[in-house]
Amino acid sequence: MARTTVRSYYLIMNSRATQLYIHTRSAARAFLSAERGAGMVEYALLVVLIAIVLIVAISFFAGAVGDEFSSIGTAVDEA
Repeated sequence: MARTTVRSYYLIMNSRATQLYIHTRSAARAFLSAERGAGMVEYALLVVLIAIVLIVAISFFAGAVGDEFSSIGTAVDEA
């Protein structure tokens, strides 16, 4: 009985389908445990945060900057 079990286990482990399954499973584990994409997400979040800060700053200073350009334009016209 023990010899039959060892032989059947050997046949199962050497089948192509089992090898393909083991290879696919190990590749999936490696892909899921990789942290390469985490850096990309962090950079994207930084870009979004910088964009939000710039939009808020531009909307806050828009009136003052517009008035300053108008006064500079008027001074250039009068010169």
